[in-house]
Amino acid sequence: MSFFSIIIPVYNAEVYIKRCIDSIRNQSFTDIEIIAINDGSRDDSLSILEAFAKIDSRIIVISENNSGQVVARNAGIQRSSGKYIGFVDADDYIEKDLFQNIYDEIVIDNPDIVMFDAIMHKLDGTTEIMQKEYEGGFYYKEKLRDKMYPNMLYAGEYYTFGCYPCLWNKVFRKDIIRKANKDVPTIVKNGEDACATYGALLLADSVSYLKGLVGYNYMINESSVTQTRKHSSVDSVIKLTDYIITNTIFDSEHVMKNQIMYYGCMMFSMIIADLKNTVEYSEQYSQLRNSQFGCELAKQYKKMKDLPALEKWLIEDLFHPGILHDIKKVFIVFYNKLFK
Repeated sequence: MSFFSIIIPVYNAEVYIKRCIDSIRNQSFTDIEIIAINDGSRDDSLSILEAFAKIDSRIIVISENNSGQVVARNAGIQRSSGKYIGFVDADDYIEKDLFQNIYDEIVIDNPDIVMFDAIMHKLDGTTEIMQKEYEGGFYYKEKLRDKMYPNMLYAGEYYTFGCYPCLWNKVFRKDIIRKANKDVPTIVKNGEDACATYGALLLADSVSYLKGLVGYNYMINESSVTQTRKHSSVDSVIKLTDYIITNTIFDSEHVMKNQIMYYGCMMFSMIIADLKNTVEYSEQYSQLRNSQFGCELAKQYKKMKDLPALEKWLIEDLFHPGILHDIKKVFIVFYNKLFK
């Protein structure tokens, strides 16, 4: 049994996977196991993983059919022996002392989840520190309810999360992440991190935020951008938001409606991006963007607190002829679940 199990879903990552695994193998904290799930790769990813497993007994390789991140992560969690679970994407890498720092915090406070900062490497060669406005330190349940839950999906500006939805800037107690990830719909291909992350945060009794510990290198590359666009679909967004709604509106103390509506609008914007690049929908896309609905949607991204106004534009502006039928369906789901 290892203290940490580090799970890497791998799909066609031959260009990046060596750097990723080397960064984990070379951690100063060595009581780890590395579980790499080959998710039906069609390149040389599997052979690279198998070569690593021959030289490092801590590496376990699992091969799956191409079933997506949710299935791959569940397979890794099931196989894991660690007390805590971490995740690294195959095209990213971590800093040498990351897990030593996390271990030191666990020894002191014994939290259910440890969060830390990351650095984003952009396509233009620039970088950006990914750090949240929360204070660093230990959050017990009452403090989570007071300081973190009220804005964890939506921090007041477009595409601004109170707490990043990604799994890779957190380490989870095993029973927490196993429960949070097991029921995530497998149809969700973009946003599946959010389902597990926010579910785990709500389950947790305590969280430590190691603010200032920049331990993760998040790499933006062309293939990851393309994959994100490919996975944006109406059915996926419906399943994603339905799951988050079901698992976040859990009592009257925490009003999540504004946050969920914002998150749904953000996911909807990805569908708009897909339509923009699809020839058969170009006419409808143009009509949508230039409509009163499209303009109001852009405003609502930045102003999600006025529920009466939000309800009004949903009713009055959603159903004009320029809106695609499937996109109407997404917002009907939101409206019925949040305001009926």
